[in-house]
Amino acid sequence: MDRLPTEILLLIANYTDDRPSFRALSECCWRFFNIYQPFYYSSLDIRYVSPEIHIPLVQYLFQRPELAQHVRWLQFGWSTDCYKFCEKSYIGDWHTTSTPKFVETSLSEIFEADEDKSRWSAHLKAGCSEAWMGLLFTQLDHLERLELSYQWSPPIFHEVLTRAILQRRPFHDKSPFPDLQEVTVNPFDIDGAISCDSVRLFFYLPAVRKIKADGVFESTPFMEGEAVSDLSATYMTKSKVTQIEMYRTQQFMAMNKWIALCDRIEHLDISIGIDPSLETYLNYDSRMKKASTGFFDVLGMKCQAEGINLTVIY
Repeated sequence: MDRLPTEILLLIANYTDDRPSFRALSECCWRFFNIYQPFYYSSLDIRYVSPEIHIPLVQYLFQRPELAQHVRWLQFGWSTDCYKFCEKSYIGDWHTTSTPKFVETSLSEIFEADEDKSRWSAHLKAGCSEAWMGLLFTQLDHLERLELSYQWSPPIFHEVLTRAILQRRPFHDKSPFPDLQEVTVNPFDIDGAISCDSVRLFFYLPAVRKIKADGVFESTPFMEGEAVSDLSATYMTKSKVTQIEMYRTQQFMAMNKWIALCDRIEHLDISIGIDPSLETYLNYDSRMKKASTGFFDVLGMKCQAEGINLTVIY
């Protein structure tokens, strides 16, 4: 088999879609290693793995940009716990003698200000998964699908998104994520929620066409968390997203902010789920449910007039 032309070996890769097979092929010989290793990294699912696994992986891909360019589908997730915020560091097997040097070098490629470098360095050295995810994200120029799982709003990761949207370093000399067309965002915990504003940033990425979100909750002054800046005035007024799918949406007004950004919507799939336990906390009452009905009546007429496919499930 090692005598087969490279074209045939690449054709075999087109009929293989599982990572164990690519890993086995890449370990056969050096020739196979060079051919099949990029395919091994084309799809990454590191949602529920320990820092001992995903942090060395991030370092490896950051130092091997030719492999990072092959990542097409990334699934990643982190909980709300940042060890730096908890005033304790998670120093595990991933923390080697080369880690501080790697952190210093990688941050020098991304940030100009010493204040930003210092802040991110503290998060990375403390084992903050969100910060390590943000570091990896800067290298995935050819990403096509992204699936994230987090709780409420990720301010550290949003710094990278904001830099991409505004084309600041390290995105200053290239179009940000030109192949990223589909974004899926879910709560890390099954009964958790994500902020409407935290998802809104993805609408500003130029290539994104489809956004799916579960457990969307309206940002309110009663909630803790950092507000996401409205970039419409500084970047672009309209998004190119054509399809929005929202599941277990707990405040229907969240959609106003999203739909207002889009003038090319073709499909809206919405599942409404108002949590009764929050009625007192957020002053929900029967008028809210009546208002939602009126809202969707108006939205339905608008969609019908513009030829938009709308599906609403209560």
